[in-house]
Amino acid sequence: MTLIISGNYLNKRTLYLITLRRERNPPMKQISILIIALFLTLTTTIPQATSHIQPTTPANAITIPSSLLNENWTLRQKITASDASGDSLFGDAVDSDHDTAIIGSSWDNENGLNSGSAYIFEHTNTTTWTQQTKLLAPDGEAMDWYGYAVAIDKDTALVGAPQYYDNKTGAVYVYTRNGPTWTLQTQLHPTNGTPYQHFGYSLDLDGDTALIGAPGQDQGAAYVFTRKNDNWTQQARLQPDDFHAIHFGGDVALYNNTAVIGAYSDNESGANAGAAYVFTRTNNIWTKQQKIMASDTDAGDDFGTAVSLSDDTLLVGAQGAQTNGYWSGAAYVFTRTNGAWQQQTKLTANDTEANDYFGMDLSLDRDTALIGSVHDAGPGFRSGAAYVFTRPNGTTWAQQVELLAPDTAAEDQFGGAVSLDINTAFIGAKGNDHNKGAVYVFTRPPVLNLTITGGLDITVTIQNTGHTDISDVEWQIHIAGGFFKRINKTMMGTIAIPAGESRSVGTGLLFGLGPITITASADDVTIQKTGIQLLVCTLLKDTK
Repeated sequence: MTLIISGNYLNKRTLYLITLRRERNPPMKQISILIIALFLTLTTTIPQATSHIQPTTPANAITIPSSLLNENWTLRQKITASDASGDSLFGDAVDSDHDTAIIGSSWDNENGLNSGSAYIFEHTNTTTWTQQTKLLAPDGEAMDWYGYAVAIDKDTALVGAPQYYDNKTGAVYVYTRNGPTWTLQTQLHPTNGTPYQHFGYSLDLDGDTALIGAPGQDQGAAYVFTRKNDNWTQQARLQPDDFHAIHFGGDVALYNNTAVIGAYSDNESGANAGAAYVFTRTNNIWTKQQKIMASDTDAGDDFGTAVSLSDDTLLVGAQGAQTNGYWSGAAYVFTRTNGAWQQQTKLTANDTEANDYFGMDLSLDRDTALIGSVHDAGPGFRSGAAYVFTRPNGTTWAQQVELLAPDTAAEDQFGGAVSLDINTAFIGAKGNDHNKGAVYVFTRPPVLNLTITGGLDITVTIQNTGHTDISDVEWQIHIAGGFFKRINKTMMGTIAIPAGESRSVGTGLLFGLGPITITASADDVTIQKTGIQLLVCTLLKDTK
């Protein structure tokens, strides 16, 4: 068998599709043509994919005034539950991971008064989020508050029910995704749980590790559960080592082997001044690393109301701080160097006033912070607001924009729950529309550009056009197609890209024959390219 050239064009350059034909005695002329064609294949500059998949406008997108487009943040969508009802508090909690979001509705009445529920929404394209399923506790009862806390990481979701059972011990439900279907994997309970500890009041999830707050009994506690072979077991019970902590576990944050536990009523610096405790894990053993308090912590600050962790940066909310009046609120940034945490700065909104509760909830991703100000009286009493702060040079933080919803009304409590995932911000407004609740999705343009090149392998070049280094870009390359759909390969990993620089990742030698589709992604940016796989060579179609 020999290879014969047929004259099918891929693009403006003369790149031919090689087909198979049986020849017992191939003429020298055909062999020469084959050699020339392969030479052109290997030496031709392959067109690159430089444009992002263009967003489309969803049916329920909101027309917004130009004043809300400040600093490139755009309101894309208002999310509501398909079966929304009064006083369900949809948006009471929210978490997101790339193309999936989970939203709590802790007063949903389907399993009884205030039994609660949670909803999964997924990304169908660059702007539209659609409801995939509604989660309910199979043993749910009235007043469980299922959905009061939620967390998601890839194909695993956690839902907290801090008032589960008659004595309010609490429970956490673990769900996993297989294709489009979410199923209950298990239900978590603490070893030697005690009444009224409210296990599941706060949650975080990182891979196969779950961190669960239980602030309701004694000083409070936090529990670490780990998964192995689909089985979850309690790894540790974290507690404060001093008598000052109160409501330890009111909020929690987890990043790799570091856990942060908020204790917003800690009294070391005064009644309800608050504190946060940092624990680290080595060889499955958790030890306290440091107790953190703000440089100006005072009585009533509630420092530790909310905590969020991204690598070696910690963001702590203090909803009661009196910077601009009683309960005006503040947030503090801490950074870790050589195992020691130091305060980097204190954040307040440029229009913060008394009773705004700035810092009641917050979310940190790399050098961007999203901070809710749930009682901000912008369009109406307790209508709420959220603020974006960025750290463009690695040390200095500045307010970038105030985010508002165009239909916000009094008592909406916009900003009561927030989640930031790279360039997408989710902001809950549980009081919207007579407490039915809603979640607003804002996006900003990505700082990563991708290009795909072919040849003897498929290479994706990722360019960081931003002003700060990115240490943990998650990338993936998927190739599918070929004759009889025999080509199906996925490569993935994490890479660091300094500001203004590019890094390349590739598939290595790929073997196959026939038309292929290449999908490349880095963080929340995705591009596609089609082409032909010719044994070990990849030829890409010119889309210009």
